Amino acid sequence: MINEKFSLNWNAALSHNYFNGGTLNNKYLPKQPNQLSNLSIEYCSQCVFSIHSTIKYVGKQYVDNANIEANAVDSYYLINLGINYAMGSLTLSGKINNLLDALYITHGENWGAYWPGATRSLYMEMKYQF
Repeated sequence: MINEKFSLNWNAALSHNYFNGGTLNNKYLPKQPNQLSNLSIEYCSQCVFSIHSTIKYVGKQYVDNANIEANAVDSYYLINLGINYAMGSLTLSGKINNLLDALYITHGENWGAYWPGATRSLYMEMKYQF
């Protein structure tokens, strides 16, 4: 928390998952990014109105045991944005994932198939608490 109205959160995972021995010694395990990170900032005006944004980073990942660079899935960043507005027992919320509409690949297979990530998407929610 930066102050009463702003909060900043960061988390990260750094991993070194690799084969230990054999012909694949010291090669990274496929389909596992070595870095993951999220950085979030939120503004909350007495929590009647709040706005938050998250930057997500996913590191490069190999799709095969041999760690062939040409087949690797590139790292990518995503920016998400959300708002909340509370009026008594009613809360209105909205969220935009992939705000900049980045094109990216989430994972691949060693036989040549790759899965694209979701394009920009919008979510709306209306919640009433009894």
